[in-house]
Amino acid sequence: MDGAHVRGAGWFLRGALCCLALVCLVERTATAEIPRAAREDPRFALGYLVVTHYPGVRSDGTGDCTCGLQQAIDDAYANRLAVLFPPGRYVISDTLKCYKWQPWNAKKGKRQNPPWNNHVLIGCARAGMRPTIKLARRAPLFDDPEQPRPMVAFRNFMARGPDSPPPSEPAHPLGLPRGYADGTANLFGEELRNINFDCSGHPGAIAVAFAAAQNSSVENVAIDAEGAYAGFLGLPGRNGGAGNIEVRGGRFGLLLLGSMAGTVVVGATLVGQEQSAVEFSDFVPLAMVGFRIIKRRAPVITTRRVGWCGAVGTMSLVDGIIEVGEGAPAIDNAKGKSIYLRNVYIAEAAELVRSANLAPIRALGKWTRVAEYAYTEQVALSDDPPYELGDRYFRFFTIVNGRVEKKPQAVISLQRVAAPPADLLTRHLWRELPAYTGEEGQTIVITEPPYRATPDDDSDDWPAIQRAIDAAAAAGYGRVFVPRGTFRISKTLTLRKNTKLFGVARRISTIAWHDSWRPSAGHPPMIQTDDDPEATTALAFLEISVRTAGGGREANGANTWDRFDHLHWRAGRRSLTLALQFSQQWDRAPATNPRSVVLFSQSGGGKHYFLAPNARSGNREFRCLAIHGTRQPLAIYGLNVEATKHSPYACATNCELTDAENIRIFSVKREGTSPSFIIRDCRNVAIFSSGAMREPTRAGLGGYVQILGRCAGILLANFITQSVERPPNGEPLLYEAVSGRSPLRIAWPECITLYKLGEINDAVFAGR
Repeated sequence: MDGAHVRGAGWFLRGALCCLALVCLVERTATAEIPRAAREDPRFALGYLVVTHYPGVRSDGTGDCTCGLQQAIDDAYANRLAVLFPPGRYVISDTLKCYKWQPWNAKKGKRQNPPWNNHVLIGCARAGMRPTIKLARRAPLFDDPEQPRPMVAFRNFMARGPDSPPPSEPAHPLGLPRGYADGTANLFGEELRNINFDCSGHPGAIAVAFAAAQNSSVENVAIDAEGAYAGFLGLPGRNGGAGNIEVRGGRFGLLLLGSMAGTVVVGATLVGQEQSAVEFSDFVPLAMVGFRIIKRRAPVITTRRVGWCGAVGTMSLVDGIIEVGEGAPAIDNAKGKSIYLRNVYIAEAAELVRSANLAPIRALGKWTRVAEYAYTEQVALSDDPPYELGDRYFRFFTIVNGRVEKKPQAVISLQRVAAPPADLLTRHLWRELPAYTGEEGQTIVITEPPYRATPDDDSDDWPAIQRAIDAAAAAGYGRVFVPRGTFRISKTLTLRKNTKLFGVARRISTIAWHDSWRPSAGHPPMIQTDDDPEATTALAFLEISVRTAGGGREANGANTWDRFDHLHWRAGRRSLTLALQFSQQWDRAPATNPRSVVLFSQSGGGKHYFLAPNARSGNREFRCLAIHGTRQPLAIYGLNVEATKHSPYACATNCELTDAENIRIFSVKREGTSPSFIIRDCRNVAIFSSGAMREPTRAGLGGYVQILGRCAGILLANFITQSVERPPNGEPLLYEAVSGRSPLRIAWPECITLYKLGEINDAVFAGR
């Protein structure tokens, strides 16, 4: 079956579905108790359910582990644990199912909210060796390319209405149960990390199906798909994403089809795909950064035109390497979609890019560096603006130093080069992921003596955690592990310049407010870092939860104690955050006090992956993300900002950049009626791929992106509106009011392929 036949909305596969082997069904539907050996394993107390304690699960590559692994996955999900795979090789013969359901709630007359539990699959990687899940040599369910089947499937099923039956499994892991719709948009908090897959030799096999939503991610996964169908079907979206992934072989490498609503792919290696390395048809532009694609025959990437909205198939490709053995073009944009390439090195292909019916962009030698290329979509509208409710196709523009054009190829810059730089991928990746799964030495566990933080009670754990941080910093290694549970703090935790504070996963390891912390002024952060440009600080795999209720009401309508910033980052270019969740106490107060979810200032910089700084906004001065006065290189890979939806208390902007330099943001997905960005007095700022933007900003707020004051070196690529869900009100998509120029406006919902104000400097990000 061709990838085009996979329906994005429901993952429904055409044709008759093959019958499932039911060997595990009785075990899964019965109430199972976690094996005693698993409960007595010291790693259980940390938050891990070790799979080798389950019957039939062998790590030596023999037997069939399917049933035992499935029971471990189900038990871990039910008990808020992570599934831990020790080093080794695990053979399966059927799909491992990471399923969630949102059944109908008859009492409330609506479907249930998304489950808070989540599936977390983690490999214990020692000495650089990750565990591998391998498809059995005899696995006939995976041998039909007309009905592809995943080795592991992350799914969420939403009841369609009152007539929906109780939850049941679909007949096929990519199908739907009767009465249920695909719930990708509510598939939150799923994680896959440090596990390899081998589905080689099975022409209908897909290694991982993982179209998910906020706070989901994939890290450190390699796939052997030689002779198989595909590596990935879907990746976490809403600006979750994937980092350090590899697919070798397969008909397809990444099949990114359907409703991901924006994903970022960082540090991907795709080698030897037969048909296409990347197939993409999502409605928020794709961002791929730091990638390498090697393919025998061109094209390696083909854009698609799916008729339901103009944003589908648009993409930004940054810092990439493409090697093609034969054929042309390397990138086939015959559908004429809005694409942007920056610093992409292409070898061997005589034709680099072909867009619509234009002449192809030709190579200059063995290696050609595409320093910059933009194709502006030339969609023919059935009528001219004004746009109306339901419209999904809009005009695209390129704006270079104040000149507004609809020219198809407004920017083409090529260079003949000897070879690409060696660090093009690694400059975008972490040096190592912080992890602890019970090994001896060089990690402090906050629950162990002499610290003895206690989860899930009313005690104040701040003294224990801060002592652990300071002791690890003094010892030199700085590693501090937060096990499963909620740990409450009464004051700000300060991370030192070498601190690596990390947990099991979002929604499993949580740092939250203690009831004694009752600020009546300011905006204290839950966690802050030392101010140090050389810091190697890391914060990963944690949930940070703030209070919002209590203390009476302020004149602005907010609760007095609703003042917390989640995170204040002042560590420099070598620092890291990864896979954090920012949550808050539920409260019905319509307003909030001025605060920020994430604040960068002073020496703040580093790499920040899959950042979703969302919280209820009820104040004009609220910010999801604030970057003030920074100079260190600061890169965000995947940003989700959805603080306001029709609120009369809309913030002036979700993200504010003021007097800042050297910022890169790869992929933005946003909703609501507040502006996305105010960029004021900034230099060397680039934002690649932003989508959704289905409503105009509230009247008087100034539009989605505002570039103001003394700005220079600003680049926006592929800011694309999905559809008109509220009538246009005159607010712009882009408003430029910079020193020495007349104001410039691009009306919402029209789209921007490329905006440039001067030139950006990428050199400051090399060699980090």
